Amino acid sequence: MKRYFVPVTQCTEYKTKTKFNQNFFYLILVTLFLSVIVTLAGIGVKAIKDVKIAINNSIAQKNKNIVSSEKVSMPVLFPETTVPNSVQPVIAPSAPTENTIQKKESFSFAVIGDSQSFETAPISGNLQKAVNSISLQNPDLVFAVGDLIADCEDKKSCQKSFDNWKKIANPVLAKTYTVVGNHDHSKNEFADSIWQKTFTNHPNNGPAGFAKQTYSLNYQNVHFVVLNSSKPKEHTVNLIQRDWLEKDLARHKGMMTFVFYYEPAFSTRIKRSEGRSLEEDERQRDALWNIISRYRVKAVFNGHEHFFSRMQRDGIYQFIIGNTDAPQIDAPKPNLSEYFYQGNAYAIVTVAGQKVNLKLYTVDGGLVHSFDF
Repeated sequence: MKRYFVPVTQCTEYKTKTKFNQNFFYLILVTLFLSVIVTLAGIGVKAIKDVKIAINNSIAQKNKNIVSSEKVSMPVLFPETTVPNSVQPVIAPSAPTENTIQKKESFSFAVIGDSQSFETAPISGNLQKAVNSISLQNPDLVFAVGDLIADCEDKKSCQKSFDNWKKIANPVLAKTYTVVGNHDHSKNEFADSIWQKTFTNHPNNGPAGFAKQTYSLNYQNVHFVVLNSSKPKEHTVNLIQRDWLEKDLARHKGMMTFVFYYEPAFSTRIKRSEGRSLEEDERQRDALWNIISRYRVKAVFNGHEHFFSRMQRDGIYQFIIGNTDAPQIDAPKPNLSEYFYQGNAYAIVTVAGQKVNLKLYTVDGGLVHSFDF
C-alpha cells in the first residue's frame, strides 16, 4: 500500500487559507448585522423626530388658543361701594376668590363707648386695649359714640386732649367716625372749630352750623347717620337737625340705616340725677323718635350711660355702649333693659344682607355677649 506524504509547507498553507476564509465570512456577517442595526436606528431616529414635531405642533396650537382666549377675556370690575375719591377701584380676577365673595356679602363696624377716663402714654389703659383689640379684628368702620375726652373748658387743654385721643386711636383712626358728647363740647363755641380741625375725614354734608358734627355716609348696602345731642344745648337733637334728618332718610329710603347720637332717647338709669338724657325734653325727644320710627331705622347707638344696655322701642333697638374707658356707675333700672353689662367694653356689629349681629367684647377682646337682630 502506497502512502502519500504531503509536505508540511502545503499543510500549513491549507490551514491558513481555511482560517482566512472563515474570518472573511465572519466579517461579512458582522458587516451585514451592523448595516441592519444602523438601518433600524435610522428609522427609530426619524420616528422620534416625527413624534417631537407632532408634540411641538400640538403645544403651539394650544398656546395659540390660550392667547386667543386671553385677548377676548376682559377683567371683571366689581361695583364700587362708597369709598374715598382717592381710592381707585380694584381690578378683580375673573373668578372671584372666597374672600372677595365674603367681602361683598358682609362687613363689620366697631362701636367705642365713652372714653373720657383714658390715660396717656406710657400708661396703657382701657382705651388703648380696646383700640388694639379692634385693630386685630379689623372691622371696616369704627364709630366712637361720644365723650371722647374729659372736658373742653379751654382751647389749649381741649386741643391737647383730642390730640392725645387721636394718638391712641391711630391704628384705626383713618376709618373712625366720631359723635359729639357733652364733655367734647362743654357749651363752648370754640369747641366746634377744634372738632372740625381734629376730625378732618368726616363728611361735611350736614345742616348749617353742624359741620362735621352732624353728617351721613353710606357703606355697601347700609346708611349711617350721626347727630349732635349737645348743641345748641344738651339733651336735645334740635329742630334744624331733625329737619335735615328727615330729608336725609327720605333720600335713602329702603336702605338699612343706623343712627348715632350721644344721649339716649330712653334712659335706663336708676337715678335720673346720675345724668340726664333726651328725656329732659320729651316733646323734642318724641319728635326725633317719630322720625326714626317712621323710617324704620334698624338700630340706634348711644353713649352717656356708663354701661352696655339693650332695649327695644317701637320695634327699633337702642344700644347704649357707654363704657369703654369711663367711670363705672350703678346697673340699669330693672325691667328696662333686655340685657346689660357693666364692665369696660366695645362692640363689633356685622351686617350680612338683612341680618345683623352685635357682639360685645371686653377691652381685652374677650367675648361677653352676642345678639342677632
